[in-house]
Amino acid sequence: MNENVRTESRATRIFRRGGGFYVVLAVCIAVIGGMAVLGVTGSLRAGSGETAPTTAPTPTTTRSVAAAGRATSVRDARTTAATAAPVEAADDTPASALCILPLSNAVVRGYSEKPVYWNTLDSWRVHLGVDFAGKSGDTVKAASDGTVREVLHDPLWGDCVTIDHGDGQTATYCGVTATCAAETAVRAGDPIGTLSAIPCEQEYGAHLHLEWRVSGEAVDPLSVLQGEVRFVEASE
Repeated sequence: MNENVRTESRATRIFRRGGGFYVVLAVCIAVIGGMAVLGVTGSLRAGSGETAPTTAPTPTTTRSVAAAGRATSVRDARTTAATAAPVEAADDTPASALCILPLSNAVVRGYSEKPVYWNTLDSWRVHLGVDFAGKSGDTVKAASDGTVREVLHDPLWGDCVTIDHGDGQTATYCGVTATCAAETAVRAGDPIGTLSAIPCEQEYGAHLHLEWRVSGEAVDPLSVLQGEVRFVEASE
């Protein structure tokens, strides 16, 4: 009994004298060894390509995606050439696009909304038509397709033919002795009469005075007719 007491007292004395240091040292060695093992394991994982799982942030998007994964509310900004079915041109070409010169291309007096001097009448008046030079008996042609609406004789303008050329356009051919009848259909270039006198414009001799109206309003016939014209003296 006394021997045991003496032994424990001796151990206590030894621990107190320095044995405790060795115990602490042993614990530290164990901890360091464990860390080394963990480092080696991490290196082996890195070498094999294995990575630790991470949680990626969920991207925000303003597109609406259908169940199949296609965007349903995002406009396709690509430009593509649309293939349209050929469309047949409508047969609605204005009559003015088919107009030809009804006589020669020589003009002795043009259209004027400002007063000009009329020798025969000895007065200043507007001239709402174009005077084409010609000779008595020359053939006058329809400037465009249409229907003859009126054939008459006027004290000032002589024999006149009025043709409805469609699209609200009408033309009056003054100084023309008609060879056609009212309500007759004509085509562009068809003969409608021959040149004769115009009492109010005798200074120009036999010529064609052409007036053109769109929806009842006078317009310059040269803005409608196709073809080059030249302005000449009345004596030419």
